[in-house]
Amino acid sequence: MSPLVSALTLNTPASATSGGSLLVTWETTPGDEAFSLLLSNPNEEFALANNVNPALGSITVTLPVVPPETAFHLVATKVDDVNTIFAASADFTVSS
Repeated sequence: MSPLVSALTLNTPASATSGGSLLVTWETTPGDEAFSLLLSNPNEEFALANNVNPALGSITVTLPVVPPETAFHLVATKVDDVNTIFAASADFTVSS
Protein backbone atom coordinates (compact mmCIF):
# COMPACT_ATOMS: atom_id res chain seq x y z
CA MET A 1 0.00 0.00 0.00
CA SER A 2 1.34 3.44 -0.93
CA PRO A 3 1.51 6.21 1.66
CA LEU A 4 -0.96 9.09 1.36
CA VAL A 5 0.68 11.70 -0.85
CA SER A 6 -0.89 14.93 -2.03
CA ALA A 7 0.62 17.57 -4.27
CA LEU A 8 -2.27 19.94 -3.56
CA THR A 9 -1.14 23.54 -2.94
CA LEU A 10 -3.63 26.11 -1.65
CA ASN A 11 -3.02 29.65 -2.88
CA THR A 12 -3.20 32.38 -0.24
CA PRO A 13 -6.10 34.82 -0.80
CA ALA A 14 -5.10 38.44 -1.41
CA SER A 15 -8.06 39.76 0.57
CA ALA A 16 -11.05 38.41 2.45
CA THR A 17 -14.08 39.98 4.10
CA SER A 18 -16.01 38.58 7.03
CA GLY A 19 -19.32 37.19 5.73
CA GLY A 20 -18.30 37.80 2.12
CA SER A 21 -17.54 35.63 -0.88
CA LEU A 22 -14.02 34.30 -1.32
CA LEU A 23 -12.50 32.77 -4.42
CA VAL A 24 -10.21 29.95 -3.30
CA THR A 25 -7.69 28.64 -5.85
CA TRP A 26 -5.21 25.81 -5.77
CA GLU A 27 -2.67 23.82 -7.77
CA THR A 28 -2.98 20.06 -8.04
CA THR A 29 -1.62 17.01 -9.79
CA PRO A 30 -3.47 13.99 -11.20
CA GLY A 31 -4.43 11.56 -8.47
CA ASP A 32 -5.14 14.15 -5.76
CA GLU A 33 -8.33 13.15 -3.97
CA ALA A 34 -11.39 15.20 -3.06
CA PHE A 35 -10.92 17.33 0.04
CA SER A 36 -12.73 19.36 2.68
CA LEU A 37 -11.90 23.05 2.93
CA LEU A 38 -11.65 24.82 6.29
CA LEU A 39 -11.01 28.37 7.43
CA SER A 40 -8.77 28.25 10.48
CA ASN A 41 -7.21 30.59 13.02
CA PRO A 42 -5.42 29.78 16.28
CA ASN A 43 -8.73 29.41 18.16
CA GLU A 44 -11.33 28.04 15.72
CA GLU A 45 -12.00 26.16 12.50
CA PHE A 46 -14.92 26.78 10.17
CA ALA A 47 -16.06 24.32 7.49
CA LEU A 48 -16.30 26.06 4.10
CA ALA A 49 -16.80 23.18 1.63
CA ASN A 50 -16.83 19.40 1.60
CA ASN A 51 -15.95 16.83 -1.05
CA VAL A 52 -14.27 19.44 -3.28
CA ASN A 53 -13.11 18.07 -6.63
CA PRO A 54 -9.42 19.05 -6.94
CA ALA A 55 -9.64 19.10 -10.75
CA LEU A 56 -11.81 22.25 -10.52
CA GLY A 57 -8.82 24.40 -9.53
CA SER A 58 -11.03 26.93 -7.72
CA ILE A 59 -14.24 27.35 -5.76
CA THR A 60 -16.12 30.37 -4.46
CA VAL A 61 -17.20 30.04 -0.83
CA THR A 62 -19.00 32.30 1.62
CA LEU A 63 -16.96 33.08 4.70
CA PRO A 64 -18.66 32.98 8.09
CA VAL A 65 -19.00 36.21 10.03
CA VAL A 66 -15.79 36.37 12.06
CA PRO A 67 -13.99 39.17 13.91
CA PRO A 68 -11.18 40.89 11.97
CA GLU A 69 -8.02 38.83 12.32
CA THR A 70 -4.63 38.54 10.63
CA ALA A 71 -3.92 34.90 11.41
CA PHE A 72 -6.49 33.07 9.28
CA HIS A 73 -5.43 30.38 6.83
CA LEU A 74 -7.15 27.84 4.60
CA VAL A 75 -6.73 24.12 5.21
CA ALA A 76 -7.51 21.24 2.85
CA THR A 77 -8.17 17.98 4.68
CA LYS A 78 -9.17 14.42 3.95
CA VAL A 79 -12.96 14.35 3.51
CA ASP A 80 -13.59 11.83 6.29
CA ASP A 81 -10.75 12.89 8.61
CA VAL A 82 -10.10 16.60 9.25
CA ASN A 83 -6.95 15.65 11.15
CA THR A 84 -5.33 14.48 7.88
CA ILE A 85 -4.13 17.72 6.29
CA PHE A 86 -3.32 17.77 2.58
CA ALA A 87 -2.35 21.46 2.33
CA ALA A 88 -2.58 24.82 4.08
CA SER A 89 -2.28 28.37 2.81
CA ALA A 90 -0.13 31.05 4.36
CA ASP A 91 -1.82 33.34 6.87
CA PHE A 92 -4.03 36.12 5.54
CA THR A 93 -6.25 38.86 6.97
CA VAL A 94 -10.03 38.73 7.16
CA SER A 95 -11.40 42.25 7.45
CA SER A 96 -14.81 43.43 8.59
